[in-house]
Amino acid sequence: GGRVEAVAGAGGGACIGAGGEGGAYGGVTISGGTVVAPTDETLTHAIGNSWSATCEGPVTITGGSINANPDHVDPAPSNGTARVARVVVDGLTPRAAVAFDGLPDYYGTAGIYADADGKAYLWLPEDWTTLVTPKLLSAAPKSKTAGFGLRTSGAGTAHKFAANGYSYTVEISSDGGGATAEKGDALQLDRLVIRDFAIEDGWLYIGVTANPATWLYGFADMLRVRSSESLPIPASGDSLLDLSRAELLLEDGENATIAVPLPDGSSSRFFKVESE
Repeated sequence: GGRVEAVAGAGGGACIGAGGEGGAYGGVTISGGTVVAPTDETLTHAIGNSWSATCEGPVTITGGSINANPDHVDPAPSNGTARVARVVVDGLTPRAAVAFDGLPDYYGTAGIYADADGKAYLWLPEDWTTLVTPKLLSAAPKSKTAGFGLRTSGAGTAHKFAANGYSYTVEISSDGGGATAEKGDALQLDRLVIRDFAIEDGWLYIGVTANPATWLYGFADMLRVRSSESLPIPASGDSLLDLSRAELLLEDGENATIAVPLPDGSSSRFFKVESE
């Protein structure tokens, strides 16, 4: 979790890993969060070894978004059992939280945010089992003959996953390096249920169950929340709450919470959620 920008000093040390004064150091493990390790022509490595010092342990990445040049990560990164490559996920909302579905079970996605260019950086192996139902990765109409079983991927095949309401496809080389995921169709929303409402400290918390939950991160701006002190709730613009400061929190499975700030001094207790 958390957001880290690790910048190397002038002594030739890595951004994360060995220092610049020689000697040997331990390994590096990253399991979540958003990490930036910038390098330029004056620096040897982003993560791991430096100019004059080495990491005796491995570089292990099992989660997170790590923006680092693959050529400047040494020793070669792995997930503990297989080499991993950097996968660039583009087309996201800049600086916003990212919700993923369909990544390897072990991969930690807590605290991942897109950068200013709307990109996230996953580190994934060539092959993994993709436990995602195909219906979550297609915007096509439902068919009685469509298969809704689990889909698996073998070595050398294209992997599918979902991020912020869209499907992505990527093929990863066995020699590591980097790859870019291709953005596909918007996910098909099968179900959207309002579980509950709660008001606390000037915020309205709306408990939502959605299938898939990642749809909310791509299309939450299609939702409108109206408020009134009495019924019926008017359909005018005056009843709309300002969602520009709303926050979306992905919980477990299909559950999420939408936190909406209430106007100062608001005593409203009747709410209505609408969707385009």
